[in-house]
Amino acid sequence: PTLSLMMNYAGRKRINIIWGCRDPGLIEFILHKVDISAITRNSFAFIFYTGKRELALPKNIPANVFIIRSRPNIENTITGIITAIHSGEGLPEELYEKQKKIANAPFRKRMMAAMARVRNTYDENDMFAYAVKETENAAQRMLAMDLEEYGNMES
Repeated sequence: PTLSLMMNYAGRKRINIIWGCRDPGLIEFILHKVDISAITRNSFAFIFYTGKRELALPKNIPANVFIIRSRPNIENTITGIITAIHSGEGLPEELYEKQKKIANAPFRKRMMAAMARVRNTYDENDMFAYAVKETENAAQRMLAMDLEEYGNMES
């Protein structure tokens, strides 16, 4: 019923969604089969997922659709929506338009933006430490695979 109501008022009214669900199939179905961007263009959608399985999500979920892996704190969620709309900062339609520009940008431009974000977030020492750790992890995985293959050869 809620989805029908949302589809009926999409584009004419601001309808913010707070949905708690533990069924991954239902969330995946809605996000894959329903034009969620048409419904949420000028509103927020908060999906609180409490299931165990990882969700298989579509690639381009609008920036104003939030999937949170916990039970909802309804009071904080509602006051956050009201504050964002009344303050005019972080309005869902602004998030949607920014995300649409990023999603439609060429791959090279998206990668450049991602790299700039990494450079602004981490310093050289953090990136070097991460690279060393991941190289060590990859070497351990390769060694384990080699040992497994060698063990199979002796059998």
